[in-house]
Amino acid sequence: MQYVKDYVTSPLGDLEATCDMVSTTRRSAAIDYEDDTERFIRDVKNGVPITLLAAPVVINSFADYRQVFGYLKSLGVRSFHNVLLRADITIWGYIELLRRNKQAAFLSSPCAAVTEYICRHKPQLKPYLMPVYSPLLCTIIYLQKYRNLTDRLAFLSPCVAKRTEIKRVDSQGYNITIKKLQQYMATHSIALSGYERVDFDDRPEGAGLTLGVYGGVSESIAAHLPDRQFVKISGPDKVYRWLDEYEQMVNTNGSVPQLAELYNCRAGCEGGTGISEIQKKGLIPVDAKWSELPRTMVDQNRCAAAQLFTTFEKTLKLPDFMPE
Repeated sequence: MQYVKDYVTSPLGDLEATCDMVSTTRRSAAIDYEDDTERFIRDVKNGVPITLLAAPVVINSFADYRQVFGYLKSLGVRSFHNVLLRADITIWGYIELLRRNKQAAFLSSPCAAVTEYICRHKPQLKPYLMPVYSPLLCTIIYLQKYRNLTDRLAFLSPCVAKRTEIKRVDSQGYNITIKKLQQYMATHSIALSGYERVDFDDRPEGAGLTLGVYGGVSESIAAHLPDRQFVKISGPDKVYRWLDEYEQMVNTNGSVPQLAELYNCRAGCEGGTGISEIQKKGLIPVDAKWSELPRTMVDQNRCAAAQLFTTFEKTLKLPDFMPE
């Protein structure tokens, strides 16, 4: 575990608001929340140069997400980027560390709520957090370091907890939850049909070769490391109790999976805390899913992804995408 500990040496910053919310969620209390939608709208109208990053669920959250982008472009947003595409960097990092640490046990880190809960309430488990940034932070780092992006950053998000995460790399950045943006447009009678359709600036690059194909972290990694042990746990009624048990197993040197994919929300990011209850209705618990693609498709995609990872090794520096 020393390799992991070397890369997990500092807390995630001010966790008060988000971890209080996570603790409240664990008690199943219904609360409202604040995000950065109003500040974002005000700033972009005032000419602040802003680039928008979008979570994968954005595409299915509006009748036509491209008209939402058209509306935001009319306000002044300069470009639009798909976080799903840069998730390939996150998965590449996970696979590299799992290969280098064959006996190590890791807890996934993309769920900001779970990660911050661990840092606040389960510090003993911090060394087990996978020391690779989430797809959101990998996207930001890639655009800033490798594409020389200097705009302020906004994330159109399904998750309240991402507010703390984005501010780690951009103190003036914005977390715009899907629900709050929908409410803003309804309150201000924004007729999206009157706006041009604007797509992602990186649309020609597709949706990636990992999460965009397999739909989950474990599935994406299992295609390359089929012999590893994975578990998925989701929902506030299960994930925090499971972490209690995990902590006990660690204390007694018990057997734990090599990767645990954890989500605060029952349906994962698709049913996040920043999504309306209507949109969440009928979603399947994420830990009940396990993508089963045709074998030929898995083989073809694994080869394509392996080629992409080789390109990453030549063009990217993995430590750039890991906590210092």
